[in-house]
Amino acid sequence: MILSDIKGVHGLNSNASKTILVIDDDETLRELLGSMLKRMGYTVHVAENGKQAIQISESIEETIDIAILDLFLPDMRGDKVCPQIQTKHPGLKIIVMSGYGLQDTAVLNTTVHGFIQKPCTYEMLSKTIESLN
Repeated sequence: MILSDIKGVHGLNSNASKTILVIDDDETLRELLGSMLKRMGYTVHVAENGKQAIQISESIEETIDIAILDLFLPDMRGDKVCPQIQTKHPGLKIIVMSGYGLQDTAVLNTTVHGFIQKPCTYEMLSKTIESLN
């Protein structure tokens, strides 16, 4: 990400009251996405693997509106994580992140609402989330 990407997008998203769960085993990417989403005004939770994502989804009071996840986590694939999170958060919208391409989304047995190619910019992330409305 280039610093100018952040400076080029002004104002907070109108849906900033939403809660987003970021699930990725890459610590640097997880922290970067969390930071960008917080800057947009979202409430953010991060998980480094599927098990942690499920624990977070079961333990928090607020509704998780969006999950941004890498499909291929070290402990389980996204197609195993998403249904368990959706049990408590039935309105959950899913954005898949991948460095490989859209064909990876076929492993999910649920609707994918958005796709982000790794690496992504602040603007790309913002537009993908805004497109969910």
